[in-house]
Amino acid sequence: MVELKRVVRLFEKIGAKCRKLRRRNVYECWKDDITATISEEGITIVSPGEFRVWYSEFWTEDDYREKDVLEKLEEITGARDAEIDIPCGSIKLKLKFDLDRVADAVHVFNKMAEEELWAAITNIEGELRLIRRGEQVSTEEWLEAFK
Repeated sequence: MVELKRVVRLFEKIGAKCRKLRRRNVYECWKDDITATISEEGITIVSPGEFRVWYSEFWTEDDYREKDVLEKLEEITGARDAEIDIPCGSIKLKLKFDLDRVADAVHVFNKMAEEELWAAITNIEGELRLIRRGEQVSTEEWLEAFK
């Protein structure tokens, strides 16, 4: 079994600030706007984003459906699961990693913070926009940043 404190140290080594939640074996780490929750169940990385219109299906400007983007993201990052969560007027891009993929999780966490990688679901057509360093980029360019 992986010792959680060792996992946390790897996140701290790349500049993340971390804290242990009171009375629980759970840690939260953050770097810029990217957060990671580390527990015995795994590592969940969250990138905040924007949500302006309610839709049930989203696609990118270059015709990738939301499902396709998330599947490619799982493949490139090694995440066990990728999802877009929409709580009350914002979105959260969540990537979940098993503890045996800690190196992948730390790499992705760092890339998301340094490259300012996030997503926005916006406009009347329900477009999923992928943002890198404040600019909308193509799906391939956005996914390439994780390598």
